[in-house]
Amino acid sequence: MNANNLNAQGLPPQHLGPPTQIPPAPPLCGEARLHAFAHHSFPNGAPLEASEPYGDHHRLAQLGRSMLTAAYAQACMATVSGAALQAHIDATLPAFVDRWVSAYGWRHQVYGAPGGTDTGAPYETRKIFETYAGAIVAQPTLGPPALFAWIQLLVNTP
Repeated sequence: MNANNLNAQGLPPQHLGPPTQIPPAPPLCGEARLHAFAHHSFPNGAPLEASEPYGDHHRLAQLGRSMLTAAYAQACMATVSGAALQAHIDATLPAFVDRWVSAYGWRHQVYGAPGGTDTGAPYETRKIFETYAGAIVAQPTLGPPALFAWIQLLVNTP
């Protein structure tokens, strides 16, 4: 992609504002969805069991952070040169995450947030997306391939 076709955030102009279409997010099973939308301040329940694929929302957010960055990097590699890739990720991932959390309406699905929490704040927005990404990876019927394919689709959606 030509650098002249990028805005100040490093995104192509068609990636500003709401998307023209909203691809379906990978569907989470009930338990994964419950963990994915628990606010990060919400206390965890029972101790983790070895057979529990999701663990808790903290574990999902940690897993999602790493996997989201990897999936986003892979999706951007086709348009960004190797030397500029990390700077591109640092500059564009926050806007990418905000765009899709808004498009999916996920801020309104978060529960357990303390009163006065601004779920539109960048940190809160990132936690929402990371936890959902972690739940995709942890769900046995989805896993990393589903996350990588979905992120590629989102990166390519105007």
